[in-house]
Amino acid sequence: MMDPKKVKEYKESLVAGLDISDIMKTVYQDSVGNDWDVFVLSGSAFESEYQSRLYVLKPEEALNFDGSIKTEVMPETISEAFRKYMLGEALSDKARELLEGVIL
Repeated sequence: MMDPKKVKEYKESLVAGLDISDIMKTVYQDSVGNDWDVFVLSGSAFESEYQSRLYVLKPEEALNFDGSIKTEVMPETISEAFRKYMLGEALSDKARELLEGVIL
C-alpha cells in the first residue's frame, strides 16, 4: 500500500503554484460517443492530460478556500502514473520513485 503522506506530497507537488487560471475546459467522449465537458489542469509537472483531470462540474469546485487546487478532485493522479509505469512509458523521476517505493 502507498504511504498516504507521500501520495499527498506528490499530488501537492503537481499543483504547486496553480490556480483557477490553470483550469482548462476540454471535451471528452464517452464509450458511446457522447461529448462531455471535462476540466483539466495545465501544468508541466503532469504525466499526461488525463492525470490532470479534475472531477468537478465547474472550475470553482476544484478550489480550496485559499484559491489553491484541491487534490481530492484528482483521482487519476496515481492510476495514470501506474499505467505509464506498467507499459514502460516515459515517467517523471518523482512518479517513478513513488511507485517503485511500493512495487519493488
